[in-house]
Amino acid sequence: MDLNGIQKDDVRGLEDFLSRNKKLLHPSHAAMMEVKKCLSVGYGRFAGFTYDKLSTEKLKKKIQFCKEVLEFVTILEPGISTQKALTLYELWQGETEMLERSKGEDKISREEYTKGLKDALAYLEEAATILRYEPENSIHGQLSKDIDVKLTAENLKLAKIK
Repeated sequence: MDLNGIQKDDVRGLEDFLSRNKKLLHPSHAAMMEVKKCLSVGYGRFAGFTYDKLSTEKLKKKIQFCKEVLEFVTILEPGISTQKALTLYELWQGETEMLERSKGEDKISREEYTKGLKDALAYLEEAATILRYEPENSIHGQLSKDIDVKLTAENLKLAKIK
């Protein structure tokens, strides 16, 4: 159960840790949640696991892990939490990617696509609200600015669909 020997960007090592410990540790054990948090970021970002290479199965796991981490963080860090904002941002990315894939494969209707985008946009809006408290010159302050740009783009996308 040694998590210390696994790098946070070692997706296969993290997946192996989950697999080896799922019967030993509770799903909400701190070590399991740390791994899920790392995978929720790694899926879609890390080499070999970028969105263009990410399987739909792993994309579903990203979304699931984001939701689990959100639930966990909401209990441990109620209110305004940078980790909550970062997880909401990852969840928005995962949900949006899944919607785009489903739309591209004609698996969802226009109405389902639009509703999904609106639902996902709520995650992005909440992340933006939280990150506005970060100092502008910090990494999270810069992310806040980037999210504001994405919010504008997503709202324009939704306006064009209607």
